[in-house]
Amino acid sequence: MKRFDHGFTSSELMGTLAAFVLLAGGIYWMLSRQSTSYEHELHDLRSRRALKGALSFIKKELRQAGIGLSNCKGAVRRWDGLADKTRPTSLVALRVYNDCNLLSTPAERCPDESGADSFSVAYANDPAIGRLGSALLMAPMPTSTPEGPLLVRSAGHFRQGDRLILSARGSSGSSYCTLLRLTGAPRPLGVFYELPHAADGKLNPPAKINIFPPGGYARGSLVTRVSGATRIRYFAVDRRRPYPALVTWTRADMASADNAKAVETVAEGIEDLQLAWACDANRNGRYEEDHTHPRKDEWAHTRINDTEPECLGAPPGRVRLTLIARARAADPAFKSGHRPSAEDRKAGTTAQDQERSQKRGTFRRHTVSSIVNLINVVGAL
Repeated sequence: MKRFDHGFTSSELMGTLAAFVLLAGGIYWMLSRQSTSYEHELHDLRSRRALKGALSFIKKELRQAGIGLSNCKGAVRRWDGLADKTRPTSLVALRVYNDCNLLSTPAERCPDESGADSFSVAYANDPAIGRLGSALLMAPMPTSTPEGPLLVRSAGHFRQGDRLILSARGSSGSSYCTLLRLTGAPRPLGVFYELPHAADGKLNPPAKINIFPPGGYARGSLVTRVSGATRIRYFAVDRRRPYPALVTWTRADMASADNAKAVETVAEGIEDLQLAWACDANRNGRYEEDHTHPRKDEWAHTRINDTEPECLGAPPGRVRLTLIARARAADPAFKSGHRPSAEDRKAGTTAQDQERSQKRGTFRRHTVSSIVNLINVVGAL
């Protein structure tokens, strides 16, 4: 009887199946690695874009610092609108809070050793508004609002609701200016016009709260109309989130839950913000950085335990801004990642990254640094 073989033996089937499983596993492994690699490249691209956008936004804010406030030798004084506050709030073109996070620490308690810096900017004039103007004070104002008339020769530039800055024109005797609000339309008073500035619960304080310099404002002081953008804008790194972010806000008291809701995100992924600033103390037109000769060094906060230079009345003219962006997810194939050092903040450690990622790898980062010239800042920080 002739024997015919049909199909495969069980051993041949098992061998074929094992080869197929190995091949499928290899393909899956390759696709999985490619997918993971693509995911990390995507996170990397996003962190680069966030870094670029944040840098552009902050540089614009720094360049605008002091616009409309340049006639003031020091801070612009304004009332914060709270009845229980007896001291006015200072409106300063630029303030740098080194090693302090204003989201969790009041400015008067800085530094808090949080590592990252915070800063604030203020500017008054809005180029889009076409009624910018100024006038001379035609009678002295020895006391604060609402006592004493604010008299000018012409009312052509001023409207009800306008914000005004009073400054001692060409005088170094006044260390700050004052921000007020026009509460009514200008009205004739003899040969001059009176600018009403009664207490309004917002900018103009009650009579017992004085926001004028000692002696008030003399005849010939400058009254300048400014835009409504006279709030201080703050910047800091928000590390309360699972993924850090650079944020901004305009309310000084961040301890309040309502104020905390007013925080706006500038860019996600920003892990560190560092600002070093310089003044031209010797008036030679250069901002000299010399770590070997502290007396010649005109930069502040550029290294650990750095001291601020003696500016001798020179305003800060340059800021070096450094931002560090971190990927959202840790890379298991990257074992040596850590936050790099920047200015006066020392570097992080790989162990910190491993702890943050629950030992799933370390984070890839990107750093960018840029120098910004402060054109309109004329007062000290």
